[in-house]
Amino acid sequence: MKRYLLLTLGLSLSLSATNYYYEYGKKVELQPLNTTRSINNQDIRYYMRPNGHKVGVNDEIIVQCKDNINCQTQLEKYNFVKISKLSEKLFLVKIDKSQDIFAISQELYNSNSIKLAHPNFTKTIKRR
Repeated sequence: MKRYLLLTLGLSLSLSATNYYYEYGKKVELQPLNTTRSINNQDIRYYMRPNGHKVGVNDEIIVQCKDNINCQTQLEKYNFVKISKLSEKLFLVKIDKSQDIFAISQELYNSNSIKLAHPNFTKTIKRR
């Protein structure tokens, strides 16, 4: 019974291990919620941050390269659906819907040429 419980716990932890991103150099884990929504033909999946805030994730990643790096050239090495330049240093990349947004943002973040990479989060607008 103990083995079964440990195996189940280990398996559930490993399955949710990819639901994280890096914010200011710190790992932020997200808990998936059973909530999805479609806005402008984009499927939004919702997650809970450790501080209790609910955030939505679509199929876009915000990327900033390190200084003196041609970000456009670096990003073209990947097979992204679309690369959009937001500013001189910030880019928005769109991935295929079948790809894991967290795995790709982690791979980008761990690249030597990338300063920041995280999903393009949507937040619920609250009215007063």
